[in-house]
Amino acid sequence: MKTKFGVSFGMHPERIYTPEESYAFAESAEALGYDSLWIGDHVSFYGHYTESLTTLAAFAARTSRITLGTGVYLLPLRRPAIAAKTAATVDYLTGGGRFVFGVGVG
Repeated sequence: MKTKFGVSFGMHPERIYTPEESYAFAESAEALGYDSLWIGDHVSFYGHYTESLTTLAAFAARTSRITLGTGVYLLPLRRPAIAAKTAATVDYLTGGGRFVFGVGVG
């Protein structure tokens, strides 16, 4: 069995990252050999959070190997059909097989 290493994209940053900083994080994680990159999900108007699936879609466009996942996506806060379609689109944009859709209740 191979040990795998993942990295988390900041859940509670002091400020929101610029798009360039966000892309550099994902690209660096892949270049450094991490196996996966995870992003939490938070619905807040007061924090410095980007929407998780949209962020992962952008990371998919900037990476080619690293697994991208939600840990966890707060499904009860979304319409299930829209969440499923969005998650399927992220998986499609990764080339299929690089996206892990972790869901939870909150």
